Amino acid sequence: MHNLFSKHYKKISLLAKAGLMAIAFWVALRGLDMAQLRAMLATQSEYALVAGGAMILVQAIFGAARWRYIMAVVAAGANAPIVSLLHAIKYFYISIFFNCCLPGTVGGDVVRVWLIKSEHTPLPLAISSVVIDRLMALFALGVMGFATMPILAGYIGISAWVAMPICAALGAGGLWLLFNLDSLPFLRSAAWLSHLLHNLRLLLVNKKLALVSLFYAILGHSCYSLFVYIIAQSLGSPLSLVDSLTLAPWVLLAAIIPLSIGGWGLREAAMVFMLALVSVPQEAALAISVQLGILSIITSLPAGILWLLNRKHEEQQRPKTPPTIP
Repeated sequence: MHNLFSKHYKKISLLAKAGLMAIAFWVALRGLDMAQLRAMLATQSEYALVAGGAMILVQAIFGAARWRYIMAVVAAGANAPIVSLLHAIKYFYISIFFNCCLPGTVGGDVVRVWLIKSEHTPLPLAISSVVIDRLMALFALGVMGFATMPILAGYIGISAWVAMPICAALGAGGLWLLFNLDSLPFLRSAAWLSHLLHNLRLLLVNKKLALVSLFYAILGHSCYSLFVYIIAQSLGSPLSLVDSLTLAPWVLLAAIIPLSIGGWGLREAAMVFMLALVSVPQEAALAISVQLGILSIITSLPAGILWLLNRKHEEQQRPKTPPTIP
């Protein structure tokens, strides 16, 4: 049974993600008023969609800058080369294309590792930079969530004096566990984990670069929130910028969990649920989420061309082995 599962793991995983995506879409679509949705879309400004697409591209630039600062720390600790900012933007942009086109949301991370490894970055350092970049993005979501917790608590109807200490305790516990993973008996001999935590500690020691990378992560997530605000306004929904900065990061957190295909379904269900807290109609929330997904795909399509050009360039640079003489 174990061998059978291992053999068909990818197929089973894909089916499970497709099933979860279908369930999440069913939750998001229940009770949807199609007539109201069509009326909203009919009056929506095309300029809002252009502005939303621009926010997605700006978010990618901030993400690439964040990643490069992390690479600078990791590479300096091992005297390894670091890619230029332009290459970091290109590779990050290509990774978004793969995240949009592959199941889950980690396919692009694998591509990022492969791309910077081709720049003569050692594989362990390449992996560490991408994993730490993911952790920094999650930490930034936590910072934004904690900063806006009093507002969210008001939406939910609970006391901020109760919610904030609980969130602080959970965050501190999570950070403590992360930095002490290598002390657990079954992970003590994991060389890859020790290498990762070593690089993570290097980043925290370099407080300036750590804060700069956190700043870029928050800017990137703010672009996501700004996208939600712009599209909501174009649909005539009562969503303020403060509302979006409070609620959209939680939607992003749900979307990046690699449990569905490209985040579809989970993002829609989370968007409908979170925006309902401030009386945004289900139809508008669903339209915002679907348009976010579609625009992400459209804006990342040129990255597919960059990927092909990069592959072609590598093949041309690869030394050709002379034919053997019998």
